[in-house]
Amino acid sequence: MKTETRLSIIAIGISVLAVGMVASQFYIQYLEYENSIRPMIAVSGLDFNSKIPNFIYQNFGSVPNTGGTVRIDVDRNGYDIERLRNNPDLNEQMQIVVPTQQIGHTIELSQSDLDMTKNGAPLFVGILIEYQHNDRTYEYGVILKYSKSLEDFSIIESWIK
Repeated sequence: MKTETRLSIIAIGISVLAVGMVASQFYIQYLEYENSIRPMIAVSGLDFNSKIPNFIYQNFGSVPNTGGTVRIDVDRNGYDIERLRNNPDLNEQMQIVVPTQQIGHTIELSQSDLDMTKNGAPLFVGILIEYQHNDRTYEYGVILKYSKSLEDFSIIESWIK
């Protein structure tokens, strides 16, 4: 093979490699951009001391969501994340949440549940918020346990996708 042919093959190889590197860098920057320009909905406050326990969720992102659901489940014996994810009976449609907007949501408890909890019985609350933007689904979840001694909820587990 002639030297010129070898140099041409090497030049083509380097060009292909450079194009691949530029494409991968572009893709990484695109993912960073997409993750920064998105809704970011999460629980921002809890109020268990009122007669009707409730929480507030807020959009901390820079754009509104296009739809979504809120799932709330209450249990006294601990908690299973998959039960929260897979129970279709818990789905409640959520509205579009614009950036910095806060929306209140009640936690349905009977009076006997409230009394038992205030008297020290354990209470676990799972909240799962699934929301959409640009044909993608995002998720925020938190599992809380009410502590009689603290008279407040503590986070057992939380996640965001």
